[in-house]
Order: sequence, then C-alpha cells, then structure tokens
Amino acid sequence: MRISCLALVAVVTLLTLAGLGPSTMPAARAADTMMQDGIWIMNTTSDVVQAEIDKKSETICLPRIEFTQEVDPAELQKALKDGIKRQGAIFHLYHDGLGRPKRIGNLLFSQDVYLKDLKMTYIGYLRSLGYKFKISKTPAFEDPAYLRNVQSGAYLAEKRQQTGAAGTAGGPGSTGTDAGRPDQPARPGQPAQPLRPIPSGGSGDPNLTRTSWDVMPAGVLPPGVRKTKKELDEKIREIKNRPYQKEIIQVDPVRWASGRMGRLAADGTIIGAVVEGQRPLLRLRPPAGAPPDWLTPARIDALASQPCEFILHRSAAGRDLVQQGVYPLADIYFVDLGLTWNDWLTSEGLPPAPEPAEPGMATAPIRLAVKVVDGTWKGLKAPVLAEVAFPAAPSGVLPTELLRTASPERPLGDVKTFLARFNAATVGQPVSVSMLFCPDGRPYLELGQKRAQRVLFPKLNNKTLAILLQEMAGPSPGPR
Repeated sequence: MRISCLALVAVVTLLTLAGLGPSTMPAARAADTMMQDGIWIMNTTSDVVQAEIDKKSETICLPRIEFTQEVDPAELQKALKDGIKRQGAIFHLYHDGLGRPKRIGNLLFSQDVYLKDLKMTYIGYLRSLGYKFKISKTPAFEDPAYLRNVQSGAYLAEKRQQTGAAGTAGGPGSTGTDAGRPDQPARPGQPAQPLRPIPSGGSGDPNLTRTSWDVMPAGVLPPGVRKTKKELDEKIREIKNRPYQKEIIQVDPVRWASGRMGRLAADGTIIGAVVEGQRPLLRLRPPAGAPPDWLTPARIDALASQPCEFILHRSAAGRDLVQQGVYPLADIYFVDLGLTWNDWLTSEGLPPAPEPAEPGMATAPIRLAVKVVDGTWKGLKAPVLAEVAFPAAPSGVLPTELLRTASPERPLGDVKTFLARFNAATVGQPVSVSMLFCPDGRPYLELGQKRAQRVLFPKLNNKTLAILLQEMAGPSPGPR
C-alpha cells in the first residue's frame, strides 16, 4: 500500500486546476498498472464500475468480459448488486508510465479490482458465482469498438434493455430516441450531453434550460465557480505553508509488495521469492482439509516465477509482521493469472484457505510519525536504496544506514551508469532526512529496511532526492 500525505493532495489539485490530465499507456502487463486505494460504490454493468478515488467520483472501465455460456442479464445484475456492497477496494489502474492513471474522457481503466471485504478480486467473484467467461487481453482503451460503445452509452443502454431496468429507453411505448436528445439528462455511466445553443436574438426553444454559461461573456467565471476556486486556493496555500514534518501519514493493516513467486511447499512456505529486490521467507495459508499430497509438481511449476503482488500483514506497531524470520502473507495476487490465492485454489478444485488470524497483526490503520534527522549523503546503492551517515543518530537509527526511498518517477536508463553519475554529483552533501517512526517510537520498517519519506539537499537549492533524480534522468518520454 502506498503511504498517503496531504502534500500529494495539493500537487494533484494544482495539476487539476492547471488542466493537466493523465495520458497514455500500452497493453495489459503488470508493469503498466498501478495500485490505487479507493471505494467500490456499485456496478453499472459487469464491465463498468462506479467508484470513489481520492474523494472524487470516478467511472472505471474493465476489459471486455465475454461470457461463454447463456447468461440471464437480470440474474447477473442482481447477483452483482446483492453480492458486492459498497466497500474499500484496490484498483489495478493502467497508467502512463509516470505514475498517472490513464484517462479518456470521464473513464479510468482497470485490469482488475481487489475487494477488501470479500478478500477476492472482482474477476474472482464472478468466477465464484459459477459464470464461465473469457477476459479480453486487450485493455479497453485499445479496443476502439468496445470503448466507443462504453463512451457513447450504447452498451449501457443495451444492458438496461436486457435487464428491464427502469427508464424510457426500454419502457412501454418508448420510441428509444430520447437517448440521442441533448436536452435529456444523462443516464448513469453515460457522459452528459451539452445543451443545444440558444438562437441569438430570441428566447430560443422554451423547453430548453438556460444556464449561467449561456448568458455570461466568455472567460467569466460564475459566482459558484469563483467561490470554489477561492476555497481551493486557500486550502492549497494552507497545505504549502505547513512544515513537511507535520504531514499526517497513515498506513493500512496490510500492504502490497511487487515481486516474483518462488517455490511453494505443501505447508504454504515460499522459498526463493523475490519481493522488492529481496528474498524473504514467506508463508501462505495452505488449503483447509486438503490431502497431504495436494501440492503436485505440476502445480508448483505452474506458480513458480509468476509475477505477483504479495499482500503482507502489518503488525500492531505498523511494521511488516514477521514471525521467527518468516513473513506470513494475508494473500497473494498472481498478476498474469488474474487470481488471488483462494481463487487459484478454487480453480484447481481445492478447498479455500482459512481466514488469517496471525498473532500480533494490525486490525486498523496505524498513524506514523515523521522525524527529520540531519546527516551526510553517501550515495545511492540502488534506485530505491540510499546510504546516509548520521553523526547524531536518534534512538533506533545506526550511525550509517541503508534507507529505502521512493521509486524514481522516470526510467533511469542504464542504472549502473546513472548511479555513478548521480553519486559523483551528490556524495558528501549534507541532507535532512524525513524518517518514519512507528507509535512505539522505533523506526518504521519494510522487509527489515528503514524508510525515508523524503531526502532534502539544503545546499543544492533545497531540492529533494525525487527532484534531483527527475532532473538528472533527462526529459520526460513522449506518449508511447
């Protein structure tokens, strides 16, 4: 899980006011998706989801789902409505390579959605209902016909007609032409149609509604918009003036970590997995009541080296939960298969694993503290690993530490060459490191490594490590 802070909200708001939107990205691969916390509100259809992300309502389009059996649309819609209530979710959004979600019009695009209350993905839930279907490997934004239908609302209207939902499009006596009239309200999930222009010099069609935009000169903001803009400006000014030591940082009871699957043992132990550049010993919950020989060599080989998202428990203190050197997993998501652990067990005809009940695991979000520690920069050892010396190290911090930092926003090219060039320009510089500390007063750890929220270089024009990496990585690549 990512660590949230109010400063990020300010940056996103500034970009929104400036009219800068997310851009493009290629086909469905794990590297082209980003995990985004949000709230699942409801399905519009089996392919379109209404959600709340960063306190904004969003319409999220999934890849085309092609059922390979006869499906009663009304029954499917009822099963989705009754089975998936409003809940926290993690959306696997396609991005543009710079950490910004892909957006076309009012649509975001997701490879899949992990539902926190159900502890399974949306695709896994559909399978659990017994439906048989294929998922298009082409993202929705690369399927012009599918995207056109979703954007125009024709796909949604067709679904509503099939399910007999309320509305004039499929109702008795309807001509079905209202959907194309610009003076009709937009249906849920359908982009709003603009009002027809009112003829100059007359009152226009009496059935049309005049708005402030119809009578105000171009470039003039209505009072309501001016008020909103003023409130936003004040909020941004307040956030920018707040010292970064005062950021409110909170982490969830679990966190996601990218990597590759290792070799699975029958007791659930995973050996040789690569997680965030490290090889920790992991443990999954084996299927309940399965025979001792449930894990066949074929199943081991099928999972080995799969790209994964490992879902790690956090302890009540906020660090990764570790028990006698082993990290118990809350779950695992196999990216290429699109399955969670229980989804995969079910697909293999095995009973699901029992619910996690690890001693000492967190059950609610944990708030972390930020302490600024002055030190001397000794260089980057890897794109996300920095060495810093602390002459006056606080409790729990060594005189020389290897700190985990945020990932660079741009590709670094040849990493070895870049690190040599970057370190030559920065080694020996004084730095102020914002380190994260848990409620028990000890440093926050991820897989045993301490985490730096920010590294500031006072003598390099007060630039942060993220800014320096961005500047030295070169110009931003164009759309792919």
